[in-house]
Amino acid sequence: MDRLSVLQVTLRRHFQGEEKGLFRRLEIDYPELSSQVKKLEEEHPAILALLQATIEQAAGLGTNAEDSLSRELAAQVGRLAAKVRRHEAAETDLVMAPHWNTFGTAD
Repeated sequence: MDRLSVLQVTLRRHFQGEEKGLFRRLEIDYPELSSQVKKLEEEHPAILALLQATIEQAAGLGTNAEDSLSRELAAQVGRLAAKVRRHEAAETDLVMAPHWNTFGTAD
């Protein structure tokens, strides 16, 4: 299994865990976060679709890929990584929000 496929399996499991566990708990304990939870949850299919497109693009390259196609794939991977980083940062902020509201933030 190549690295992108491993990432795909890992992200699916991660997202499923959030959707069935963490997000439901946040909605129960902190209903004021429901709209943020929903927004993040709605991003999951788009991230997985971008990853699938990246996998398909990589599979189509073969071993004798032109430099322009390799650069295009590298750019696609960069977009995917940026999207995942933004998403994960937003999830971290969401999970930490109740603690920041209760205890405040450090100076």
